[in-house]
Amino acid sequence: MRAHGHAVTESEVDEGLRSVAAPVVGRDGRIAVGLAVVTPAHRLDDAALPNVVRAVREGAAAITGRVRDLDP
Repeated sequence: MRAHGHAVTESEVDEGLRSVAAPVVGRDGRIAVGLAVVTPAHRLDDAALPNVVRAVREGAAAITGRVRDLDP
């Protein structure tokens, strides 16, 4: 996840599922949690994958921004 800013898995945990995840970074600069979308693989084909990756990364970045704006 660190090298690309996201991770994509297919049938890694459960057969027939595909997931996309991106990190949410805490105030200390470390990964605090991950934001993920998990769906049946047939609903997330290779053509749709870039759009979902982009949406998940944007969502994680938005949450990261909100976390960093919180008072300590």
